Amino acid sequence: MPTADLPGDSRETRWSWYSALRGRGLALALYTDLFGADSGAAAAADALADALRRAPSAGYTTQELAWALTALGKRVQKLSAQAPAAELRLGGRLLSPASPEGERSWSLSAATARTELTLTAPKSAVPAWLVLSTHGVRAADDGPAGAGLRLERAYLAADGATLDVSEVPLGKPLFIRLTLTNDTGAEQANLALVDRLPAGWELESPRLDGDARPEWVDPDALWLADHMNLRDDRIEVFGALDSGQSASVIVSARAVTAGTFTAPPARAEAMYDPSVGVRTEARAVGVRGPWPTGNF
Repeated sequence: MPTADLPGDSRETRWSWYSALRGRGLALALYTDLFGADSGAAAAADALADALRRAPSAGYTTQELAWALTALGKRVQKLSAQAPAAELRLGGRLLSPASPEGERSWSLSAATARTELTLTAPKSAVPAWLVLSTHGVRAADDGPAGAGLRLERAYLAADGATLDVSEVPLGKPLFIRLTLTNDTGAEQANLALVDRLPAGWELESPRLDGDARPEWVDPDALWLADHMNLRDDRIEVFGALDSGQSASVIVSARAVTAGTFTAPPARAEAMYDPSVGVRTEARAVGVRGPWPTGNF
């Protein structure tokens, strides 16, 4: 039977990707498959849910979230047929659920701004859970900037000089240099570096080899990454860095659309250790056409 002891913080970031939290979720999931919503695992389910409340979802690995949520979802699903008939009211007005039987659900626009919501359920021997899901865009990204890694993003002209991206001429080629440094005391494997381009720019060459590499590029400073994924709007690079190591990724781009745009933050993180990560700031960029201001 799964125990109710809260899982520790042990976590393996490669090979097995084991963690104590994942182990608890796996045990509860298997127990539910075998014995259903048995009351003997109620304390273990509560402890697992409490462990997930400790941090936002970004504070857990994919393995931990997958097994913990799978376990809790299976248990709630087994209990849903016995769930009490809950009611949601907005300012006293009864709202119709999307699913009137079993697991009841409601969808409400701007729900986080409403203070007159009331959820009631009759007393029952069967425990009930409330799951809130919010969809949308945060007004401000107030999450931590990261720790353990440093990331510098520079925009350069063809001669290697720093480029003012507030007013790039239409059609001008440019280079993006991303320099990632591992400031932790250990090697970091499975690092993911992602940089999204502003809408007015277009990637040209993700791998600056041979004749495509400018003279000012130091080949020894480039990151010998394990994998690179090129998309229309971003470049994704995956690899490892030794403790204290710095490495750069350089790609070429071109200003292809006139206007004012936003370059989103570049981000780097250890994919299986949520405590290691970093991001740059977003910034505005401009692309100037060859026509007089106000004319098209």
